[in-house]
Amino acid sequence: MFELSNVSVSYNKKNIVSAVNLTIKPGEIHALMGPNGSGKSTLSLAIVGHPQYTISRQSKIKLNQQDILSLDPYQRAQAGVFLTFQNPVAIPGLSIKHMLKTMRDHLELPKTTTKDFIAALKKYAHMVGLPYEALDRSIHDGFSGGEKKRIEMLSLLVAEPKVAILDEIDSGLDVDAIKIISQTIQYAKKEWQTSFLVVTHYRRILDHIKPDYAHILVKGKLVKSGKQQLIDQIERDGYAQFNQ
Repeated sequence: MFELSNVSVSYNKKNIVSAVNLTIKPGEIHALMGPNGSGKSTLSLAIVGHPQYTISRQSKIKLNQQDILSLDPYQRAQAGVFLTFQNPVAIPGLSIKHMLKTMRDHLELPKTTTKDFIAALKKYAHMVGLPYEALDRSIHDGFSGGEKKRIEMLSLLVAEPKVAILDEIDSGLDVDAIKIISQTIQYAKKEWQTSFLVVTHYRRILDHIKPDYAHILVKGKLVKSGKQQLIDQIERDGYAQFNQ
């Protein structure tokens, strides 16, 4: 279980997110929606421990009853918290394959032989629509926006996280790429009971992943939660109805 209790986040001493409460059970998919500037990415980055964001002392974030706010970012990752980035940064000189092997070795997961790791990597690369040979290239260096998102999802599969936060993973993607992202989400949910918090503006990906719950964040506050009817309401009437 992943639980946010009274989570408030500030940036440069300015409050961005206020008193968010949210619980995600194993294997559940939750959508976090809201207009630009509502604090969705701020909340996502704060959860994984980005040093530019300050979480209030009253806030609590727990994963399987463990308070992760006392952990460094790498320790949160080891505990099973994963984040995909909106704009992944290129790292010339470091291959994707080497990064994924190093990441896997440092996570709290069963150890695998090199042979088994390569077999899994080939399988996962095929799942996300990347040629295995591309993994010898530098991380995100010279890749298209859609390819970078696929690399992020490949990293998720290798990490086998307990909870994955996908920050606008669908932005700029065509229909085929969105289907691949959605299939990857469903695979992780089935295989490892991974919980998902999918940050998005749009309904397209939600029609494929069919989230269990949707939450609306406006001006840093969680103003409403619901299920499919809430998604339909947003599609029909937009976010202006919550700006009162």
